[in-house]
Amino acid sequence: MFFEVQEIDIVTKLTADISAAADVQLLPETQADFVKPFSKSRVLVCYKQSEFADTQDSGFVAQQETEQFELIIQARKLRGSGGIYAIAEAVRKSLVGFSPTSGDKIYLVKFVFTDRTDAEWSYTMTVAFKSLIIEDYSENTTPVLLTPSSTYTDNAYN
Repeated sequence: MFFEVQEIDIVTKLTADISAAADVQLLPETQADFVKPFSKSRVLVCYKQSEFADTQDSGFVAQQETEQFELIIQARKLRGSGGIYAIAEAVRKSLVGFSPTSGDKIYLVKFVFTDRTDAEWSYTMTVAFKSLIIEDYSENTTPVLLTPSSTYTDNAYN
């Protein structure tokens, strides 16, 4: 699957577009790598889930996949420059319509309040896009043309 490549595509796009307002990074894999508190607002990107449509009848397995990615937006304030709302709007403008590797255009799914502590607001934006999965079929399926063997004679066809 291309989840890691697509995560990096999203981080790269967001970094190019919103790095003045927020740090953008992949969601850390371990708690030790999760820096807290943070000085600048940030957006953490991670793959969330995929849903698969029924297979298309074409002789091969072909399915439409809807991939979802979560963008965890964290800031010290909710409103104004550098706040959650401004960053969420910048993220929306950056990603809606963007096509990551092997995917269609990104669209929004959900934006929800996640957490509030003394020093931090946290919201989660879910984005999605569709892609097509096709069976990896490497066997040769070309019809084989048979020729008469040396045991056949011209008389055998008469």
